[in-house]
Amino acid sequence: MDIKKDFEENWLREIEDFISFWEKEIEDIMEKKLDPQECHMISKKFSRERDFLLSRKPVGVSDENLVSRLQPLNSKLNISLAVALSSISEKEKNEN
Repeated sequence: MDIKKDFEENWLREIEDFISFWEKEIEDIMEKKLDPQECHMISKKFSRERDFLLSRKPVGVSDENLVSRLQPLNSKLNISLAVALSSISEKEKNEN
Protein backbone atom coordinates (compact mmCIF):
# COMPACT_ATOMS: atom_id res chain seq x y z
CA MET A 1 0.00 0.00 0.00
CA ASP A 2 1.49 3.30 -1.10
CA ILE A 3 0.35 5.97 1.37
CA LYS A 4 1.87 8.80 -0.67
CA LYS A 5 0.03 7.68 -3.81
CA ASP A 6 -3.25 7.33 -1.87
CA PHE A 7 -2.81 10.84 -0.42
CA GLU A 8 -2.17 12.28 -3.89
CA GLU A 9 -5.18 10.52 -5.41
CA ASN A 10 -7.37 11.63 -2.52
CA TRP A 11 -6.25 15.24 -2.92
CA LEU A 12 -6.90 15.16 -6.67
CA ARG A 13 -10.38 13.79 -5.99
CA GLU A 14 -11.01 16.51 -3.40
CA ILE A 15 -10.00 19.32 -5.71
CA GLU A 16 -12.09 17.85 -8.54
CA ASP A 17 -15.07 17.70 -6.14
CA PHE A 18 -14.39 21.29 -5.07
CA ILE A 19 -14.36 22.46 -8.70
CA SER A 20 -17.51 20.51 -9.55
CA PHE A 21 -19.33 21.86 -6.51
CA TRP A 22 -18.42 25.47 -7.25
CA GLU A 23 -19.21 25.19 -10.95
CA LYS A 24 -22.75 24.18 -9.99
CA GLU A 25 -22.92 26.75 -7.19
CA ILE A 26 -21.89 29.52 -9.59
CA GLU A 27 -24.75 28.61 -11.92
CA ASP A 28 -27.17 28.75 -8.98
CA ILE A 29 -25.80 32.10 -7.78
CA MET A 30 -26.54 33.70 -11.16
CA GLU A 31 -30.24 33.07 -10.56
CA LYS A 32 -30.31 34.58 -7.06
CA LYS A 33 -30.62 38.07 -5.70
CA LEU A 34 -27.99 38.55 -3.01
CA ASP A 35 -27.11 41.43 -0.75
CA PRO A 36 -23.49 42.54 -0.23
CA GLN A 37 -23.10 40.57 3.00
CA GLU A 38 -24.26 37.33 1.36
CA CYS A 39 -21.87 37.91 -1.54
CA HIS A 40 -19.01 38.51 0.87
CA MET A 41 -19.75 35.32 2.80
CA ILE A 42 -19.89 33.22 -0.39
CA SER A 43 -16.63 34.71 -1.66
CA LYS A 44 -14.98 34.16 1.71
CA LYS A 45 -16.13 30.52 1.83
CA PHE A 46 -14.79 29.86 -1.67
CA SER A 47 -11.42 31.46 -0.85
CA ARG A 48 -11.10 29.65 2.45
CA GLU A 49 -11.86 26.24 0.92
CA ARG A 50 -9.60 26.87 -2.09
CA ASP A 51 -6.72 28.02 0.09
CA PHE A 52 -7.14 25.03 2.40
CA LEU A 53 -7.01 22.63 -0.55
CA LEU A 54 -3.98 24.34 -2.05
CA SER A 55 -2.16 24.34 1.28
CA ARG A 56 -2.53 20.55 1.37
CA LYS A 57 -1.39 20.00 -2.23
CA PRO A 58 1.03 17.08 -2.23
CA VAL A 59 4.51 17.93 -3.45
CA GLY A 60 4.48 15.10 -5.96
CA VAL A 61 1.25 16.16 -7.67
CA SER A 62 2.01 17.67 -11.04
CA ASP A 63 -1.54 17.88 -12.35
CA GLU A 64 -1.54 21.61 -12.97
CA ASN A 65 -4.66 21.21 -15.10
CA LEU A 66 -6.89 21.06 -12.02
CA VAL A 67 -5.05 23.82 -10.21
CA SER A 68 -5.10 26.04 -13.31
CA ARG A 69 -8.91 25.69 -13.39
CA LEU A 70 -9.17 27.48 -10.06
CA GLN A 71 -8.38 31.00 -11.33
CA PRO A 72 -11.09 31.01 -14.02
CA LEU A 73 -13.46 29.50 -11.46
CA ASN A 74 -12.68 32.38 -9.11
CA SER A 75 -13.35 34.87 -11.92
CA LYS A 76 -16.66 33.20 -12.77
CA LEU A 77 -17.66 33.31 -9.12
CA ASN A 78 -16.90 37.03 -8.93
CA ILE A 79 -18.96 37.68 -12.07
CA SER A 80 -21.86 35.62 -10.72
CA LEU A 81 -21.77 37.47 -7.42
CA ALA A 82 -21.75 40.80 -9.26
CA VAL A 83 -24.79 39.73 -11.30
CA ALA A 84 -26.62 38.53 -8.18
CA LEU A 85 -25.77 41.77 -6.37
CA SER A 86 -26.85 43.95 -9.27
CA SER A 87 -30.11 41.98 -9.47
CA ILE A 88 -30.99 43.05 -5.96
CA SER A 89 -30.00 46.64 -6.79
CA GLU A 90 -32.28 46.60 -9.83
CA LYS A 91 -35.10 45.22 -7.69
CA GLU A 92 -34.61 48.04 -5.18
CA LYS A 93 -34.67 50.64 -7.98
CA ASN A 94 -37.90 49.22 -9.37
CA GLU A 95 -39.53 49.33 -5.95
CA ASN A 96 -38.79 53.06 -5.53
